[in-house]
Amino acid sequence: MFLAHSYTEIAGIKEWAIGRTLVAAALCFYMSRLAIPVELSVFLGNGLLCLGLYSALRGNCKVVARAPQISLKQFALLLLLLLAVLMYWTIINYSYVYRVSLMSLVTTAFMLLLIDSIRPRSKQQRSLGKRLLIFSYATQALSESSKALALLFSTQPENHLFTAQSVTALPMFIAACASIITTVGYFALVVETLNKRLIALSDIDSLTQTLNRRALLEKAKVLVEQQKPPYQTAILFIDIDNFKLINDTHGHASGDCVLQQVANTLAQQLGEAPLLARFGGEEFVVILPDTSEKLALAIGENIRSAIEAMTPVLTAIGRVTCSVGVTTSAQKQNADLFFALLHEADSAMYHAKQNGKNRVSLYKPKMKRVKQEQQQSPLEVNLEL
Repeated sequence: MFLAHSYTEIAGIKEWAIGRTLVAAALCFYMSRLAIPVELSVFLGNGLLCLGLYSALRGNCKVVARAPQISLKQFALLLLLLLAVLMYWTIINYSYVYRVSLMSLVTTAFMLLLIDSIRPRSKQQRSLGKRLLIFSYATQALSESSKALALLFSTQPENHLFTAQSVTALPMFIAACASIITTVGYFALVVETLNKRLIALSDIDSLTQTLNRRALLEKAKVLVEQQKPPYQTAILFIDIDNFKLINDTHGHASGDCVLQQVANTLAQQLGEAPLLARFGGEEFVVILPDTSEKLALAIGENIRSAIEAMTPVLTAIGRVTCSVGVTTSAQKQNADLFFALLHEADSAMYHAKQNGKNRVSLYKPKMKRVKQEQQQSPLEVNLEL
């Protein structure tokens, strides 16, 4: 509850806290079965337990941004059916063994769903918090399933170790211990989520929601230099044409809208896989792993035509265009390959500017000589900064 109150921006904490509270309330009803009617103890205890576990499941899914495996409507129908069966074994055909065994199996099923809800789908998603939670849930699932099997298949006399009372006492002790691990694991998961958000915020350009220059230099350098022949990496350097004129004529607010519109268009054209970053001002850089020269040129042309086809944010601004420089790492060996490619793509973009703008230009070695005769490029200024 403290976490839910302190970190309202993280979805799921409130549901998880409510779930844990309901489970604790269910335990109170289990323990009060000698002081209240057994029907009330069974109905409220098991009902609250299922509600608590489902609320915790929804909380887990929200924290890791996944959809629950069971919808609220499906859960409600299953809960009503479960309670009906439990009341049948309590009022009409009393059976402690069947009733407790069924709830143990239901609890086991919930634990497996909880494991699946936070199970890492990749190495990058692994974390200490998730490991603690999975260990806790797995321990409880094993304990509850063992209890159900022991109750159902035991034929030992009442004074044996595996009587109904002893079989249920041990899992309750295990659940109490696991509850502590679960709470610690969830605290760790929340802290890890906050850290990821802080890292993401430090990597994202607030205006365009693309990577910023620092994040690009950090991520792309590793990506490019890990590529081995025959795989190629292509880099596209994109510059909005006449952007200073847009700012001077229509104001910086209009210029910001153009930047956002261009960034959205780039994201739509590229999808999720490539690295896309605002490098500075009106410049964007795209990293395309495993991309040939021919394909990179085609992607660059698609980007150019898509930006040209945009509906302007203000009618007065008119058509927005861009110049695109393209280069690839084919047959290149360099101690600092990424920065070399970045300079090449920038040179190619500058060449497109010099030849009329609104075009895609592939880097050629002679472009270096042309570039050296010009003023210092925006890329060079950015890198120095």
